[in-house]
Amino acid sequence: MIKIDPDEAVYVISVVSKLTGVPTKTLRLYDEKGILSPKRTPKNQRIYSQIDLEKLRYLSYLANIKRLSENSLNFC
Repeated sequence: MIKIDPDEAVYVISVVSKLTGVPTKTLRLYDEKGILSPKRTPKNQRIYSQIDLEKLRYLSYLANIKRLSENSLNFC
């Protein structure tokens, strides 16, 4: 089994969307607003780490369960 450092960015945006259920449009919006800032490849493609996925799951929880707005998520 391969061990991947949780901070190593390995997931492209489409995979993150499938794993979390968060639309790619929302992921791009979170990046634009600085809510979740994934790393970038040399070709400027967003790539996410396992830590990013955990943060995203928490943000989804706050947005969906706690009904926080995007502006509120900026402070998380």
